[in-house]
Amino acid sequence: MSYPKSLQYAVNKLAGYSTSVVKLRCNQNSLAKAGDVVSFDLPYNALVDMDSLRVQFGVRNSGAGTTGLSVVHTELLVRQIFIEAAGQMISTSADHIGVLWNIMNDLQAGDKMSVRQVYNGRQQITAAPAADNTTVTPMYISNLLGFCSSVKPSFIDTSLFPGGSIRISIRLAPNGACALLGAAAYELSDLTMLCRVADIQDGLYYNILKSRLASGGIELPFTQVYGFNAGTKTANSTTLFSLSSQSVDLLVGTAVPSTFEDGAYVSAVKGISYMSRGAGAGSAPVVSWKINNVQHPSFGSMSAPEAFSETLSSMGLLQDTVGAANPALTSSTVWEQNYFASAYALSHPDSEGRTLSGVNALGTNGVGEFSWAQTGTISSVPMVFVLTTAVIKLGQGRSMAVTY
Repeated sequence: MSYPKSLQYAVNKLAGYSTSVVKLRCNQNSLAKAGDVVSFDLPYNALVDMDSLRVQFGVRNSGAGTTGLSVVHTELLVRQIFIEAAGQMISTSADHIGVLWNIMNDLQAGDKMSVRQVYNGRQQITAAPAADNTTVTPMYISNLLGFCSSVKPSFIDTSLFPGGSIRISIRLAPNGACALLGAAAYELSDLTMLCRVADIQDGLYYNILKSRLASGGIELPFTQVYGFNAGTKTANSTTLFSLSSQSVDLLVGTAVPSTFEDGAYVSAVKGISYMSRGAGAGSAPVVSWKINNVQHPSFGSMSAPEAFSETLSSMGLLQDTVGAANPALTSSTVWEQNYFASAYALSHPDSEGRTLSGVNALGTNGVGEFSWAQTGTISSVPMVFVLTTAVIKLGQGRSMAVTY
């Protein structure tokens, strides 16, 4: 975790500093199903550690007793995330944010498979779920992509925001985010959120904060995620997307099966269609990017091997000899048919995430293109995710402005 610079000095000097974990109730009913929106209000006028957020719940199959379901990753239950303060929208994530999370997970979190199997679902589904509509399985979501997982510093003072708090709303994914047996449907119960808050019994921090606000305000950068898809297409398609940001940092493109939301168990490497990406039974994908009609990379289209190495480079994994990928990702064929994604970096951020060094498309009518080509007539949904750096500026009187 990291503290605001205005707090780091104070923490070293104060004896009245302490932290504790609090439980937040869901603003809606204690039960939720696919497509519902659930929300939580962070503690009012408090220092909250955003890295500590996790949504706790129980999962049950609400279908008939002859049906069943299995949660692969709890993060796939999240379809979209909204962040607001006193009705002012701070961040709206991309639709189908679970697809982007799954891309990142497959390439980075394989060595976390065993610890995630405890309460976060399973890395691979190897058999159809058993019929069951009575068992309630306790689980939690530990990673909310976008604002919650990227805002710097991770300790934020909610007293500075309009209304003195922040509301986190989550739109739940379709039932197909789980592996389904028959007409199974998931139901979440006992929804709560846990978070860590800090308490300071001293005026030093607040004097520093007051001085910062008076001298120009406080800036909090975070990652904003946009998503684009144009519905079901066949091979050799181009997906257009718009760009309007002070820092376009990373482009991620892929294609998922047109049936990716049905959740029916299939005997395949990925287990269920929702988890699958790539060429399917077709040839290896060939991809390319354009921004305002300028080719990226400069040499033109990337073959599957070139796209693979560029994806690792863009995600900071090219020199990684320690972490592990999904254990089923064992060959080029598996990559091309079931795990394929093309990531292309446009920035070189520093370790604190504060360098606004991506493509500056603010105030322009920027247009991007993601082209996907392969042989075959496979029906798929090309998806593009655009990761940008946005900045919240907080001023006196709980004033707030967001620059995207």
